[in-house]
Amino acid sequence: MNIYRERGTGLNVLMDKAPKNHRFHFKATYGLYVAIFVCTIVKILAMIEWAPLYRLFLFLPAILLSLATGNDFSEVEGVYTFPGIVLDYSCSGIHFFLMALLLAAMLQRLRTALISAFILSIFANAFRILLSYRLIPVTEKFTFLHESIGTVVFITFLIGYYVFATRFRYVQTRA
Repeated sequence: MNIYRERGTGLNVLMDKAPKNHRFHFKATYGLYVAIFVCTIVKILAMIEWAPLYRLFLFLPAILLSLATGNDFSEVEGVYTFPGIVLDYSCSGIHFFLMALLLAAMLQRLRTALISAFILSIFANAFRILLSYRLIPVTEKFTFLHESIGTVVFITFLIGYYVFATRFRYVQTRA
């Protein structure tokens, strides 16, 4: 027999006696810890400017920008160069991915959170890049607008994702 079971302490006893919602809370907390670990690894790779990470986050937006403009691009070490515009490390949207992953990890299972945060960050970043490209004549006059566009787009996508995810979760629990 386990000495912890006799005394009524330890994680096994807590999990056996806990209501089902506490078991879910434990699994959700575990997923959040793993998401924080993944965010830490991604941030470290971003700080050392690991080119494959930037290729992962910038390839699809570069393809979409190429289709929208009709221009070809060149890629060197994760930096995509177009005529008149450069998609470099600051355009990758990695910080948005980190925020989206933490939000998704609080709302969903870990695997679903990773996939949805990555897809959300790719599409939000592509939308931001395309919008910034279309507004280049305005942003050349007012340079602060370039960063403001990114902030507004990313916040809008995060709020929309939160509303969608909580509504979807609510519908699942009612069914």
